[in-house]
Amino acid sequence: MLALTDWQGEYGLPADTLKAGLPLSGLFDLDIFRYSWLAPKLLLDAETVHRESPLRHVRATGVEMLVSLGASESREFHRQSRTFAEAWQEAGNTAHFLPIPGETHLTVYATFADPASVLTEKVVELIRRCT
Repeated sequence: MLALTDWQGEYGLPADTLKAGLPLSGLFDLDIFRYSWLAPKLLLDAETVHRESPLRHVRATGVEMLVSLGASESREFHRQSRTFAEAWQEAGNTAHFLPIPGETHLTVYATFADPASVLTEKVVELIRRCT
């Protein structure tokens, strides 16, 4: 959602305040929760789902995305991540889709502890391109 913020219009900041993003194991369409046991706990009604689902607001922003997740995560995480990366590119932005082999939803973050991990290397490349 940060990449979709109108930084200039809403906050008086430069339009390119955010240069890149790393959604990691993200959920981009919250509609799957509307009918789950979590809906009442999260107070998810149709309006909230629409407002808080990045996939429903994709537009050209110039923000480069590295959309990543653990390769061993569920099909739904893969579907949402791939769909978001594709939509991001179709809107005229740059996106890279990067499943991390052998990692799950709970372990993928730990790969940052290794400076030679694929994820760490790709994030460093992203930072270098966007600075």
